[in-house]
Amino acid sequence: MAKVQLHKLMKRYGDFVAVDDFSLDVADGEFVALLGPSGCGKTTTLRMIAGFVEATAGEIRIGERDVTGCPPHRRNTGMVFQGYALFPHMTVFENVAFGLRMRRLGAAEIRERVARALKLVRLDGHAERMPRQLSGGQQQRVALARALVVQPDAFLLDEPLSNLDAKLRQEVRLEIRQLQRTLGLTTIFVTHDQEEALTMADRLVVMDRGAIQQVGSPAELYDWPVNRFVADFIGHSNFFDGSVCGPGQFKTDTGAIVKFDPEAGTPQGGVALAVRPERITFGNTPADGPMNCFEAEIEAVTFAGPRLDLILRCAGSRIVAYVHNHDGSVAAGKYRAGERGFATWLPSSARLVDQ
Repeated sequence: MAKVQLHKLMKRYGDFVAVDDFSLDVADGEFVALLGPSGCGKTTTLRMIAGFVEATAGEIRIGERDVTGCPPHRRNTGMVFQGYALFPHMTVFENVAFGLRMRRLGAAEIRERVARALKLVRLDGHAERMPRQLSGGQQQRVALARALVVQPDAFLLDEPLSNLDAKLRQEVRLEIRQLQRTLGLTTIFVTHDQEEALTMADRLVVMDRGAIQQVGSPAELYDWPVNRFVADFIGHSNFFDGSVCGPGQFKTDTGAIVKFDPEAGTPQGGVALAVRPERITFGNTPADGPMNCFEAEIEAVTFAGPRLDLILRCAGSRIVAYVHNHDGSVAAGKYRAGERGFATWLPSSARLVDQ
């Protein structure tokens, strides 16, 4: 495996800039997820790394080589496409062997490496089947084996789980992560699914409109988003608009004073205050001490299985609070629309974010 270095990468289509000033270092053996909404430039970035899209400007290095101008087959990357891209007229064996034949390896080595790759993805015994005879999950494993069999310096995955049902997605993403760790693969993974990114990657790169918004570990981006876009895209956040009115105090546009941790720092320019729904509690008695505590009324209740979502009218704003369904009691009408109480959260749970 090898490190991947991207320096000031840019892709322009006429007047439209799809990726702009993208710089990132991916360490040897690291799993990095490019995350963002449709059209943010994440797939274009991945395809530039693979060589399927020519960069307008910038530099791509894989290992010690500058591969910016190299064709895809000279970059030694293994890519898994969103639609698998299997050859329908070839057997599983021939699909996996395709890249090795292009590299003109001997027949004995091809057989050995294909057998090893199919065993890695638990498809030994399926070598002579055709893609149409396989389930969606099995086809995805063939695509993984085809990418792995060439022993790539960089393993590239473009939304590889998007065609699978929810249960199968969980199984396959666990398998991909285990493969990556076992083989020490330098991996760059593109997804718009925040749960996939949070559970699989060592680091996340959140993108919007062709530019990097924030880079960090899943915990860093979840707990310390730098701006409103990241706070809203990674998980769910409640936002209060307003301005800082004193040390550790934020005055909302509706006149409420919300306390936050002043040691967390204050962004320059316009700011909002963000609070995660799981940090908010709703109860019948007001809290004492330094807590934020506001009268609140339940506007709606949504049952989400492991939790209940309470939509509250609080401090002149509509916010969401999560109630975890530990014992099943929340499903029995414990909370009802129109109920009044108090919404409470710690100052340390509030985050100032750049607007």
